[in-house]
Amino acid sequence: MAFRDMHSTHKLLATLAIFALMGIELHDITKDREASDKQQSDDRKKANESFTAIADGIKVAITNSQVQFLATMKRSGIAVGLAREEIAIATGGDSYPVFYPLPKSLDGTTGLPLVAIVRGKHDLRVATITVMDLS
Repeated sequence: MAFRDMHSTHKLLATLAIFALMGIELHDITKDREASDKQQSDDRKKANESFTAIADGIKVAITNSQVQFLATMKRSGIAVGLAREEIAIATGGDSYPVFYPLPKSLDGTTGLPLVAIVRGKHDLRVATITVMDLS
């Protein structure tokens, strides 16, 4: 039976049934969309919490690495300082000799006797003096 052959009461009931089914479908679609939105919101929240935990872990790792690096550099600085001190001991470092003439020779020889005094923290192990006559 076609819709145009139906009585007006049947047409009204069929139209009401169609609208009722459409209302039920719209209600189900809205309910499904709300459930989907809630699920996506929960998933985003969990992902953000996971990313926050990862970021906090990275921050802790960076902080620990920085502390370890500073400790290593401090030890390296001590080692470098010790090496510099050893080099200064071996070479005399920034020490220098100062020569003073004596009024006369202690052993009776002729010439100008000199006395060398070391100025600075470290001893001079080897010093070579060259005296030149510039006249």
